[in-house]
Amino acid sequence: MKDTAIEATQPDSSSQHGWKYSPEEVLTSHQTADELNITTKTLSRWRQDSSGPKFIRISRNKVGYAYGEIQNWIQARTYQGTHDAYMAELETADAS
Repeated sequence: MKDTAIEATQPDSSSQHGWKYSPEEVLTSHQTADELNITTKTLSRWRQDSSGPKFIRISRNKVGYAYGEIQNWIQARTYQGTHDAYMAELETADAS
């Protein structure tokens, strides 16, 4: 009979967070848009008006997004209820 012991492996940082990628991994605009369920056009608009996740300028015509930054951006926009989201919007409007 064969030994069917399962090897224990060290989880990488992505599985510790329950994320698909490691926080340091750089995603393309297409991958990022897919992760956020938006179009690349929306992502481009967010870059122009500084409302999206932080991005990395790779070259003149290419940008990338660190997966950890995408997750941080999502976390910063996660609210318990509509009142919390409304109050955050008011605070942002008062700051400008």
